[in-house]
Amino acid sequence: MNAHRSALQSYGQAARTVSPGPQVVMLYDGILKCLGEARLAIEENRIVDRFNALKRASDIVNGLSSSLDFENGGEIAPMLERFYNYVFFRLQRASMESSIAIVDEIAANVSEMRAAWAQVAEQPAPSAAPEPQPAAGGAGSVTVSA
Repeated sequence: MNAHRSALQSYGQAARTVSPGPQVVMLYDGILKCLGEARLAIEENRIVDRFNALKRASDIVNGLSSSLDFENGGEIAPMLERFYNYVFFRLQRASMESSIAIVDEIAANVSEMRAAWAQVAEQPAPSAAPEPQPAAGGAGSVTVSA
C-alpha cells in the first residue's frame, strides 16, 4: 500500500510540474499504449481486456476533448475537436468489430498527431512581449500614414 501511495504522489507531482505541451504528448502516449494492449487482446481473443483497453483510450480522448479552449484556441481547437470526435468514433467501431485494422488506423493517426504535439512541446514558450520603450533621443511622437 505504501508503494502505491508513493507512486500516486509522484504522479501527482509530475502532473503539477509538467507544462501543458509535454502533458498532451504523455496523454497521446497513453492512448497509443492502450491501443497496443487492445491490439494484442484482439489477437488473443481476450474480449474483456480489449474492451478495457479501448475504454481507457476513449477516456483519454474524452479528457483531451473536454479540455479544449475554444475561446483562446483559435482555429486549432475546432480542428482538434473534430479529430478527437473521429478517434472516439473509431475506437467505438474497433470495439464493436474487434478490428485490428481499425486499431492500427487509429494508432497511425494518433501517432501523427502525437509527433506534431511533440514538436510543439519542444519549442520554447513564448515570452511576454517587451514593453515599448520611447525612442532614444526624442520626446516627440511619430505618425505614420499610408
